[in-house]
This record gives sequence, structure tokens and C-alpha cells, in this order.
Amino acid sequence: MQQRSILFHAIEPDRRLPPSDPLRKKWAVFRGFARNSVPPSKDAMRLAENVWLVTLPDYPMVADRLAEVATLNAISYEFLEVAHEQQWTRGP
Repeated sequence: MQQRSILFHAIEPDRRLPPSDPLRKKWAVFRGFARNSVPPSKDAMRLAENVWLVTLPDYPMVADRLAEVATLNAISYEFLEVAHEQQWTRGP
């Protein structure tokens, strides 16, 4: 059975910017929010520091909230809606 999810990618500002740069500070705020507000679960899996796989239609508020906080902090983001099998296939 196919499941729908959103692959959400928050785009990190250039790492060469100094930590004092306003955009780097906003990135830290976004990261802190994401770390504290999106607990790992089967419906919202953090794949990397700035990438989440969020299950639809049961769990869309996570993607909405990530997008809202990214926008409020001037963090660019992109997302891709994907259809996939319900379970991950594991290798050896």
C-alpha cells in the first residue's frame, strides 16, 4: 500500500558566514525549534539536521510548522511530496 509523505528540506545558510551574522543566528533559532518541537516518531522522521520525512495526511502540521518557523526566520526551504511503501527496506 502506498503512503504519501513530504520530504522537507530547510536550506542552511552559507557556513562561511560568521556566527555573529544575523542569518546564522536565525538558523540557530530554527534548528533549536526543530530539535525541540519535532520529536522523532514514525510520522516525522528526521533524516538529517535539516531534512525531515513527514507522513501525510495524518501528520501535516509538522511540515506546516517547520515551514512557518523557517519563514519567520528568513530560512529558505523546499519540500517534495512523495508516494512510497509504508515500510523502509533495510539492507544487511
